[in-house]
This record gives sequence, C-alpha cells and structure tokens, in this order.
Amino acid sequence: MLNRKDLKTLINLKDFITWLTCHDFRKEAPGTSRVSVYKNIKRLEKKFVAYHIRDTRIFRLVLLVTKLSNKEYIRKIIDYIDNGKAKTGFDFLPAYNFISSVSVLMTGKAIVTYYIPHDFINDILTDILFRSLYDDASIGSALPVHNCCSLGDIDCAKKMYYKVLDAPKIDKSHLLDFIITSVLDDNPYSRLRDIANVAKIAEARFLELLKMPDVSDKIAKIKEYKLRYKFILKRYQVLSSNKIVGRVLVHMNRYIDNVKVTFFGSEAMCQPDIWCCGCLFGVS
Repeated sequence: MLNRKDLKTLINLKDFITWLTCHDFRKEAPGTSRVSVYKNIKRLEKKFVAYHIRDTRIFRLVLLVTKLSNKEYIRKIIDYIDNGKAKTGFDFLPAYNFISSVSVLMTGKAIVTYYIPHDFINDILTDILFRSLYDDASIGSALPVHNCCSLGDIDCAKKMYYKVLDAPKIDKSHLLDFIITSVLDDNPYSRLRDIANVAKIAEARFLELLKMPDVSDKIAKIKEYKLRYKFILKRYQVLSSNKIVGRVLVHMNRYIDNVKVTFFGSEAMCQPDIWCCGCLFGVS
C-alpha cells in the first residue's frame, strides 16, 4: 500500500489508481486496512483531479454526441476553458444545460456530448438541429469501462468489454440514485457521510441557486438537515455492487506519459445504437 514516500514513486501510485477504476474504495480495500485506504485517498485528493465512473443507463438518459467544426465557436470554447468560464457551463451552445462534456480535438474540431432525459429527446434534438451548428449528431448509450485487468492481459480485457454491455440488474431508478450520483459527480472522492449531507447535495446540483438572494435563506435552512445515513448506505450498497457508482478515474497526464483516445464505433464495430468510448487507465 502507498505511504508518503510511495507518492513520489509513480509505479506504485499508478497501481493504486488503476485499482480505483475497478474497485469501490468506500466498500473495499486492496489487502490492507480501511484507514490506510482513506489516508491515501486524502493524499490523492490534494494532488489529482478525478472523475466519477458511473452507469447512467438506469436513469433512461440518452447520450447525444455531436461534432463541431465552426472555428468561431471552437475559439470561444477554448476561451471559456482558459478563463475558467467552462465551470459554469457553455451557455453559447444549444441546450447547454444538458451538456455533459466538451472536448477540443487535435484536428481543430470539437466533440460536444449531451445527457438528455429520454422523454425530452425529441424536443431537444429539434432545438439543436434547427440551429444547424453541428456537423453531425448521433444518439447512443454511454457505457462505463472499468480497468480490472493487469497490463497486457488481452483475454481479461475482452471479458470486461463484453461484461459491461450487460444492462445493470436494477429495474428502475430511485430518487436516492440521483442524489448519490450527483454528489459523486461533483466530487468523486466524497465519503459516504458527504453523500448523506444535504449541503453537499445542494452544492453539487444547485450551486447557482445558492448565490441568488431570494432563495439563499431557504437553501440555508435546507442545508441544516441530513438524510438518514442508513438509507443512503443501503442504496449505495446496491448501486456499488452493480458497478453503477463508486469507481474513480484519476487523470495523471502531468505525471505519467499516456495517451487519451476516444473511439467512435459504427454498428459493425459495436452493438446497434451504441456509441463506444473507451475509458481505461491511460486511454479514455
């Protein structure tokens, strides 16, 4: 397990981070104590940005992937990223409230992805396509990819690929699923006690409301309450055991040489109506 000196050893650090992409550090430990796991999570939290690996299929969300080549808009995207405006959203893009990610490619083009509730897909698609901003738009599903295999184990990687195609064994989502996912999306390093904290929930999804004077007092009162921990824990256990939430992707681009690659698959490569995105350590 990592200690303070090991944090300077990238090989050991990479092993622990790879473990995090497959295992839930809140419920599991890699052959060591829970205290040791959380100490190392605390150290990583101070040094590295992380992303929550989650399965959105239980929420009936449709993934919309669009391609953008308009130079004026791409320059504006880069400006928003450089100046920190991206944190509050790309409000100049269509249906920006539903945007999941915006990526500028080495080719000079951009990929904008949306998560859209299934019931709203027709209305939002009409709004997006009517503006004729994007070169192309494709609908599919987002699949989480967990790096549970040792480096170079091709057979294991194949099994993991086909396993992730199986839908989660949960019939329908629960309100707590949205709460848990929201908090972890906001901070993948969150502890279980943070998930049960209404203040964290408000910060994760209603940050703009907190700044509005007419509702700030009401939000302040809400933040005094907490959800019952046992209910959060019980539902979290269900989601985690089904690999819907709980895994963490830590980006170490500044510290380890790696390459990010996004794979777009046609029906010949993937199952029909599925957009494929690899999200392994060193490949995303």
